[in-house]
Amino acid sequence: MKQKGKMNHSRFALNASVFLGSNATCNSSACLELASEKKYKFGLGVLMIFGTFLGIWLNGMVIILTIRHKFLRIPINYAVVNLSVADMLSIVIGLCPAMDANLQGYSFQTPYCVSLFLPPVAGLVALWSVAVCAVERYLVVCRPFKAIQFGKKHAILALLFAWLWSTVWTIPPLFGWSSYDVEGIASNCAPAWHRKDWKSRSYHTCLFICCFLAPLTIILLSYGKLIGTLRKVAKSGLVQSNATQRAESQVTKTAIIMILAFLLSWMPYAAFALTKVVKPEVIMDPQVQSIPMYMAKTGTIYNPVVYISLNKQVNHLKECTVSKSLKTKSSTSLRVLSSTSDRIAVAAG
Repeated sequence: MKQKGKMNHSRFALNASVFLGSNATCNSSACLELASEKKYKFGLGVLMIFGTFLGIWLNGMVIILTIRHKFLRIPINYAVVNLSVADMLSIVIGLCPAMDANLQGYSFQTPYCVSLFLPPVAGLVALWSVAVCAVERYLVVCRPFKAIQFGKKHAILALLFAWLWSTVWTIPPLFGWSSYDVEGIASNCAPAWHRKDWKSRSYHTCLFICCFLAPLTIILLSYGKLIGTLRKVAKSGLVQSNATQRAESQVTKTAIIMILAFLLSWMPYAAFALTKVVKPEVIMDPQVQSIPMYMAKTGTIYNPVVYISLNKQVNHLKECTVSKSLKTKSSTSLRVLSSTSDRIAVAAG
């Protein structure tokens, strides 16, 4: 921790010397390094302007469409809306301050990170919302006739769990179980991965297991079961084979893309954090450290694209709504078949 403090102190001293034009503490190599970092931060800040506005527009579109159209306000869509809300929160309280810091070339300090721990909460809520989406689709398609059917109450409880669980795991550093500190190019706050004491390492290990491995396992199991169930339905001949095969193909593609988007956003940062926990003596260049950190934040753009645009969820829900109204006059056996088709459509969208 002392070494980290010295590094931050030297960074602030170099910043001051550059602005004041003093050569007292700024030798040529240090100044060149700082100038290179400032250029890197400014370029990153420019990219973040594009990413910030795109993320706000995409997630805002999800929220507005859901508010305006009643047929979208169904329990299985609650997690998608919650994901967009968490992403919007992450952009406003996480990306915007980081973007400003990068553009203006200043660095965060540790007290700032202690006072602002909400960005990690929003990030974990978004991560768990993806897991909730996977579980909900599994329940709707694979367990529709059980005594407890998925509904509004269960959707709300699942989202409350996501917020409470995420908050529970972001509070401990405020009370001495690890701590928050600047990371990378000092324009972002995160758990102090560099700390070597057993308290910090135990917290980081628990955080990795409970807030990355756990939701990842849930996502893989849920979509794996979902795809397996659809294949059984296709082989059983309960519904038209062509429609079922198309739905199975769409669900498989959707599941793969969702999993890949999740891994693309979070795997690099999880690997970086795990490396720092297992081998805290490893020294990484601040600019290199910032790459996985900002890759995790690109999820604010991936998520609405994957869950709305790519999967054409709005069109699927419209078709399901019309289909239900037309099939209400059918016989009991036909209602069972249409229910199966609707569940497949929900999974595909």
